[in-house]
Amino acid sequence: MRYRAALLSLALSSTAMTAANAQQTIAADRPGLATGSAVIGAGIVQLETGLARADVAGDELYSIGQLLARIGFSALELRLFGNSFVLQRGGPGTPEDEGFEDVALGVK
Repeated sequence: MRYRAALLSLALSSTAMTAANAQQTIAADRPGLATGSAVIGAGIVQLETGLARADVAGDELYSIGQLLARIGFSALELRLFGNSFVLQRGGPGTPEDEGFEDVALGVK
């Protein structure tokens, strides 16, 4: 009987430690990348930022900033998307275009 109780206690404490460690793992969810289904834990604030470059129809497109603030609540998270600075460079004879993207608010 003591042996079973000791095994049960060990199994439960291992599960609790695994859950505590899993909550400390960062799961990036930046715009432009695949958005996962996981939400961050309650009371956690996570800031993400980045830089992206793409070739679109012969034009170079740069997005600088890509700020995403994630604020965790019990079963959901509030998502605030900051405005990135975007620069588009075309080939010869094509004008450049630049500016800031819109700010957005979301819930996941």
